[in-house]
Amino acid sequence: MSYRHSARRVPIVWILVADRAAARIFAADWPTLENVRELDDCINSAGAMHGRQVYADRFGHDHAPDGHGFTDSPATDFRHYTAEHFAQHLTELLEDARNRHEFGSLVLIAPPLMLGVLREHFSAPLQKLIEAELDKELVHASPTEILEYVQQAVPKPAAV
Repeated sequence: MSYRHSARRVPIVWILVADRAAARIFAADWPTLENVRELDDCINSAGAMHGRQVYADRFGHDHAPDGHGFTDSPATDFRHYTAEHFAQHLTELLEDARNRHEFGSLVLIAPPLMLGVLREHFSAPLQKLIEAELDKELVHASPTEILEYVQQAVPKPAAV
């Protein structure tokens, strides 16, 4: 006979508020969203720059076999490149915390580009912890404003 049970979730929610240039992580009691505290903030200095500030020179020039010249261009644009890099860093941070059972639920708040890139990097176990996603730019908002958006997005706990 086999007994299957689901792992008990830690009653803490982490709220990740991110864009390409910065991220903030908050923790709160779950599901009441009380005792909110800011745990960490991360800066991605490349995400705050324009592509022209990073690319020091023009893209390479080459000639096709028929003699026509063309300009090489990057495989991905600068916005996606910086979002990918930063999302990978944030995912590693979240995976480490998940493995240490520091949170049992997750709320994501990010602009559409960053939200999509984060989703691509998340493992299946991390995706299962997501309670809500908001496609908003709130990195520089106050904790009170952020919490108001989270309370609107997260379903209310059922009465026991």
